[in-house]
Amino acid sequence: MNKTVFITGATGHIGSHVARAFRAAGYRVKGLTRGDGRSLQAFGIEAVAGSMQAPDTWRAAAESAGLLIHAAADYTTDTFALDRQAVIDLLAVRRKTGARFIYTSGVWMAGNSNGRILDENDANPIEHIAARREIEPLVRGQGGIVIRPGVVYGERAGLTAGWFTGEPVVGDGNNHWAMINVEDLANAYVLAAGKADDGELFHVVDDSRLTIRDMVMAARRATGITTPIEWIPFEVAHARIGTSAEALTLDQQVANSKARSRLGWQPRQPDFVTGAERYRDELVAAQESAA
Repeated sequence: MNKTVFITGATGHIGSHVARAFRAAGYRVKGLTRGDGRSLQAFGIEAVAGSMQAPDTWRAAAESAGLLIHAAADYTTDTFALDRQAVIDLLAVRRKTGARFIYTSGVWMAGNSNGRILDENDANPIEHIAARREIEPLVRGQGGIVIRPGVVYGERAGLTAGWFTGEPVVGDGNNHWAMINVEDLANAYVLAAGKADDGELFHVVDDSRLTIRDMVMAARRATGITTPIEWIPFEVAHARIGTSAEALTLDQQVANSKARSRLGWQPRQPDFVTGAERYRDELVAAQESAA
């Protein structure tokens, strides 16, 4: 078995943890980066200098791998056009070498719960990420594996970072988000690499069914913020930030039973509310490290 992994987005929030998880599991890991690669090399990961827009910069590294993971996202350009092209380029490598391929999607693809618990059969994407409606079948149709993470928290904190600093919050706080700790998410990729069948799709979320209000209040308690929360109505947010406002007000409760049963995966980290003080400390440390 070729235990070399090539990962796009290896310095990103998800990709960096996935790269470390595979390295800890004994794989040789090659990570695509636009930077000098020192942050990767510190974890024993081989840096591949290049970009998704220039496949010639990384094709040789990808062709040396037995597993390809696409975890990159570029929000400075046409995000999903580039995403689709990167998938096409990586699938071409898969056809040439026989490597396995894991694509990073997201649970927003499943749409609004509307009072139900969503599973992998649900595909009603919100407008903000509707382009993935074509990308997921492209991946699965050529034997790739799709992972749909929940909203990622831990370390850099992602969309939850502003909750620790008292920033305004879109919506009324009564909607649920499907959440996942970045370390638990990374472990799911390692398990999928060894256990998933070609063409499978997995929701990777924790067991919490928390509302935005629950989580914002926990973050504010952890940092000692006592001022009232500023809630921004959807209509106001939509006028300011467009379709992403729908993502922020989405109400989702999502099952993780398939990842549990098929991969033997289970979340091990504290949920966002239980671990709010820890996640505050991780965010501060990540910000200080980046400064």
